[in-house]
Amino acid sequence: MVRNFIYSIFRQKLNEVLLHRSSTMVKVTRKYQVTIPKEVREELGIELGDEVEFVKNERGEFVIRKVERRRRYEEILRDAVGALKISKKQLKEIQKAIGESFHV
Repeated sequence: MVRNFIYSIFRQKLNEVLLHRSSTMVKVTRKYQVTIPKEVREELGIELGDEVEFVKNERGEFVIRKVERRRRYEEILRDAVGALKISKKQLKEIQKAIGESFHV
């Protein structure tokens, strides 16, 4: 009896989760492009010119995420430091110079 009760609650909660799950389908064009639905753009705050990335989660699914300007700036600096073999002192000078003119 208790087992049936627990099973019925589990089934009810599972149905609630499945019904409230947000899902939107889009079609892939010949050039492998998709249009991000308005609902998704608004929720993520995506505007024209923004960049998005596809991140693989622990379940092997890909998730779309807006790339924040500050993060892009930091990645560019990190790549430049690696490619140019810049010292930490030089990096701080570059960051200071960019920081004065680059508003995030």
